[in-house]
Amino acid sequence: MRSLWFIQHRFALTGLVAAVFFGLLAHFSTSPNYFSVVRVQNAELSTTIVSHPVSSPQACQAALESQLHNIHAACPSCQTTGSQCDEQLSGVLRLLFTNAPLPTYSALLPNGFAVFEATSTAVAQQACLQSEQQSHAKGFWVRCYGPNEPRLVTTFHKTASTLSLQSLWFVFAAACLLFSIIQLGQIYNQPIASKALKLSRRHKQLFVGLYDLAAIEICLYLALAIKLESIHVPLSNFLPAAWLAPLFALPVFVKFGLFNAVRR
Repeated sequence: MRSLWFIQHRFALTGLVAAVFFGLLAHFSTSPNYFSVVRVQNAELSTTIVSHPVSSPQACQAALESQLHNIHAACPSCQTTGSQCDEQLSGVLRLLFTNAPLPTYSALLPNGFAVFEATSTAVAQQACLQSEQQSHAKGFWVRCYGPNEPRLVTTFHKTASTLSLQSLWFVFAAACLLFSIIQLGQIYNQPIASKALKLSRRHKQLFVGLYDLAAIEICLYLALAIKLESIHVPLSNFLPAAWLAPLFALPVFVKFGLFNAVRR
């Protein structure tokens, strides 16, 4: 029994050391980012479409070709004035991957961003709103933003199809950390359970309430991440909902006697 306890501690410690090691590798490893940029000219409107960054020129070129095919299929009369893969964005395009408002109409696309520029503001507005309305009918999500309007975007986004080396280190670190938590849970589950059973009724209800509070916040964060199609959710959009969700959910749980039912 003593040897089993010692082995489990060794496994847990090894997992923690490996998690720290892979976490440091993920933090200090850097990979280049390539953005596919397409410029489309149609009558009075100029549209610039920038895809989310990928970590290799080959993946960027493939995304660029797919983007050009989709553009010409949807708008045969549109003229492509430029298409390339850039490692660095300049001007207004650099602000696309931040929360900073833009001076022109822009749209958040499922796989990137679009900037609409025209001599007439009404033309750019119509194109932006039309892209948003058409997306709802076609089953995907596009959000149009006006000039100087706060934008609900992420500071950085990696496409799900490309697993960079940095992402791989993060996955290894998370796996090692989960392994250590499982090992520690097997070691200390009985002492924790025996102490928890000795707690008073009020303390048990308090712990269940804190667990429900954490579950509400996690589910809310995941819901916003799914809606934005990114694991990075801006705090400016998450915090108001994070305050309001428990104020509505916990009273409902108490009203229906959830905590009392759990104790029985």
